[in-house]
Amino acid sequence: MTEPIEALRKCHGIQSMVSREAIGSRLRLTREALGFRITAFAKVCGLSRTRYQNFEAGRNLIKPEQAAKLFEAFADDGLDFNWLYSGDTSGISPRIARAIKARAEQLAQSKAGVVNE
Repeated sequence: MTEPIEALRKCHGIQSMVSREAIGSRLRLTREALGFRITAFAKVCGLSRTRYQNFEAGRNLIKPEQAAKLFEAFADDGLDFNWLYSGDTSGISPRIARAIKARAEQLAQSKAGVVNE
């Protein structure tokens, strides 16, 4: 059986290798950009908190059918396989893309020790 990520790459033309950690980071950015706590976001996605948290932490790879629930729940925001698996924000609503970018910048600044006043 083909790994889910390999099937996605073939189906959607995603050429680069994708790590569980990268996908987990994009899940976290998405959740935080949408203003959700882990428990509430997991519930919207039809997952247990622990299962979702393992995806976000990069311990497990979210399967396409599980990701599809996320995309269905946030269809108006344009969340899609391209964003989750490759980081391509072109299909996401501009509002969510801006929120994701802003959150990513905040995280980068906090890791670098920059404090916003």
